[in-house]
This record gives sequence, structure tokens and C-alpha cells, in this order.
Amino acid sequence: GFVVRHIKFSENYRLYSRSHFVKGFEVVLLLVVYLAYGYNDGGTIGYILLSASSWFMALSWLLAPSLFNPSGFEWQKTVEDFREWANWLMYRGGIGVKGEESWEAWWEEELGHIRSLSGRIVET
Repeated sequence: GFVVRHIKFSENYRLYSRSHFVKGFEVVLLLVVYLAYGYNDGGTIGYILLSASSWFMALSWLLAPSLFNPSGFEWQKTVEDFREWANWLMYRGGIGVKGEESWEAWWEEELGHIRSLSGRIVET
């Protein structure tokens, strides 16, 4: 059947980090750099016309995992999610610690495949 359940923010981040959040922040950073240092012959209107679709894409990548999370903005669940996420960030990794318990352990698992030269080549 069709089941809809609330996903905690830390789990949501683990699921969509590489596919949505990292790429979204990179595009936002590039757009800000382009705004600051890019060729600007058309003025504000030129920048808006050139970058509107990119801003839409970046904001979609950053907001979609939260917007499509059932009860994602219910106040009590948001407070619980924030506390759980803060604990996940502050918990130190180490031997035997799972990625679901610690940001540091999760990060080590995420980067495990690019520790070798062949992994870096395949990733690129």
C-alpha cells in the first residue's frame, strides 16, 4: 500500500546530501560569484534573465526534500528534528559508530569510495 511517514531532518540530509544539498549550495555560490564578478553589460535585468532558471533550480534542490516531507513543517516535529539533528552533528564518530548516530561517522562512510585513485577517477 501507499504509506506516508515523516522523515527526520538528519535522515533527510543523509539521503539527499550529495544529490540535492551539495549541488544546490554549489550553484548558489556560483550565482553569487557571477553576480559579484561576472560580466554585467545588461545590468540587473540582464542578470535576472540569465540566472532566473538557475536560481529556481538551486532553490528547488535545496527546498524539495523538506517540502515533500510529510509533516515537515509541523512545529513539534520541527523542534524534535532540530534537537535530533543537533545531537547527530555533535556526536563524535569512532570505531563501531554508525552513520545514523554521528555526522563524522556518516562522512567517513560517504567518502570511503574515493579514498583510492581509482575511486576518485570513477567518481569524476
